[in-house]
Amino acid sequence: MPARTEPALDAPAAPLDALKPHLRWSQITDAPLAGLDFAREAGLILAWDDAHNLYVFDVAGNRVRSTRTPVPLLAATISDDGSQVIAASKDGDIWWLGKNLEPRLHQGTHRHLLGIAISPQGEYLATSLNDNHTYIYDCLGRRVTNLLTHRPLRFLTFLAGQPILLGVAEYGLAGCYELDGEPRWQDALWSSAGHVAASGEGYAILVACFGHGLQRYGLDGTNEGAYHLGGGVARASIDYDGKLFAAATLEGEIMVVNAVGHVLWRQSLLRPAREIALDAAGQILV
Repeated sequence: MPARTEPALDAPAAPLDALKPHLRWSQITDAPLAGLDFAREAGLILAWDDAHNLYVFDVAGNRVRSTRTPVPLLAATISDDGSQVIAASKDGDIWWLGKNLEPRLHQGTHRHLLGIAISPQGEYLATSLNDNHTYIYDCLGRRVTNLLTHRPLRFLTFLAGQPILLGVAEYGLAGCYELDGEPRWQDALWSSAGHVAASGEGYAILVACFGHGLQRYGLDGTNEGAYHLGGGVARASIDYDGKLFAAATLEGEIMVVNAVGHVLWRQSLLRPAREIALDAAGQILV
């Protein structure tokens, strides 16, 4: 965190019975789980495993559809409305899939791919490469933006309520960009980073900085301080209004925290969470 600012959002532990979550359902994938994404508007959960299987579940835990990709996956993502699924291979191939996981478009020019993100309605795809380039494509696969940053962006997300892309490098950079590639703001991170999440309109932007906590930014790029939750915070997810967020640590804890930094509950897992996702209303945590 920049020296000009002291961490302002400490998170004293609240009584653990302030919120008592209960397990709605669980699913076991055919191979070890590799990642997940949440189509919050459609109420669909996309998951993929180490055997390059893709699954779509509804919020009741039912397997809606599944498919198998021809090669191992690096990442996958689903648009908020559930209309588009993107799957990216470790060799840089990208497949655009329809809502039934049927192939729609293939692109094979993304060597050294780092991260992907899809816009809420599936109109745009952002891909970042380790040569510091981030490309934005339209839904027909046409490149519309070539964004060059001084460090490669590893973690990407589109805002739900505004046409803005957020990007974070693993070390040294957090930024907010218009869809034409123009930066709204960029800030140096004095820590390695593991994730970025944002409320719907972007007024609460969280960057997981491990031992430096969850750094919080405003939409104008102001660093508003950090949430220190204990342990190394590696993943985060926030509801649409920015009133609640969930976090996962390297030590295997997950927790739900309110906007002022009070931990409403925390739970230890057998192993650290690979990914977490909170629904738009802050009622369901996957």
